[in-house]
Amino acid sequence: MQERQLVSAIGIEIDFARRLQHDLQRPLRFIEMPWNQLIPALLGNQIDIIMSGMTITRLRSMRVAFSDPYMDSGLSVLIRNDLGAADQTPEQALSGSLRLGVTRGTTAATFVSQVYRSGQIFPYLSNSDGVADLVQSRIDAFVTDAPIVAWFASAHDGTLRPLIRPLLTQEQLGWGFRPQDEDLRATANASLANWKAEGFVERTIRHWIPLYKAR
Repeated sequence: MQERQLVSAIGIEIDFARRLQHDLQRPLRFIEMPWNQLIPALLGNQIDIIMSGMTITRLRSMRVAFSDPYMDSGLSVLIRNDLGAADQTPEQALSGSLRLGVTRGTTAATFVSQVYRSGQIFPYLSNSDGVADLVQSRIDAFVTDAPIVAWFASAHDGTLRPLIRPLLTQEQLGWGFRPQDEDLRATANASLANWKAEGFVERTIRHWIPLYKAR
């Protein structure tokens, strides 16, 4: 299984993980791996929690026990700045003939495979891989969760443009646990509830993605 320990990671989930470590008083280690390996790694006891902006779905809930949702989200499109009208919607972008990237195993990959018939679909192991090809003009657009679209658009301002509204889908994000780890999930949910009450979740999300609100 491909994995890499993260030494200097930043982002919403990193901030949440550090705060959860403080609440749980347990050692913390960040492991980066391809998206489609996250659930197998969790169920195989190689990681203890999936904190990776995972959408809560019925099918995933058959294998993974999710936390309470911490953020409302949905799919949107990241497109090269030289393509399409500045005011086009995500749906309008998908009506054209594009070389479209998605990350394997995600709700974006499922959605695009069901609705997109106009162009080519390119699957990637990670969002970063897909966006790298988008920057290099190997694909024309990339579909993923709106917060991720906003994040990469800010990192490549002038090259990539986010098509956020209206969202292609309505989703909720949560953390994944092994079904038998009921105590860990309950403790994490209690922490999450406290963070929401004190405004930590809202502040963290707005710090990283000003366009978005916490759940």
